[in-house]
Amino acid sequence: MREFVLAQTIDLLQQMAVRIKELKHAPGDDDAEAIHDVRVAIRRLRQCLLVFSKFYPGDSWKKLRRELSGVMKFCGAVRDRDIAIGLLTESGIAADSKLVRSLEKERRAADRDLRRSLERWKHRGMGKKFRSRLEA
Repeated sequence: MREFVLAQTIDLLQQMAVRIKELKHAPGDDDAEAIHDVRVAIRRLRQCLLVFSKFYPGDSWKKLRRELSGVMKFCGAVRDRDIAIGLLTESGIAADSKLVRSLEKERRAADRDLRRSLERWKHRGMGKKFRSRLEA
């Protein structure tokens, strides 16, 4: 069973890496779908780590869940603004209104924070580190 769990976990890590790579290459203003995909990948991996925690060595899975939670917060900040902007424009608020422009500015800042977070993740080699810890 442990081998199956590790194989599934590694597969989910790889899927998340693919989604993050797609997000990195998506233009900043047109990445809502890519952010959604990253969030889904993170939720799946976090749930896998929780459900199968007894199959990982020690508490190796806990640190990964915490790290993923941080990335998820950055994704959520961008996604929340996307949703708010969409709801406002669908309800008839002009796209050039002060409120929408303010949300767009916040979204750009949140997007920059997200991308910096993902760069730090990559620079620190977190995916490889966690993979090796989970396989130990």
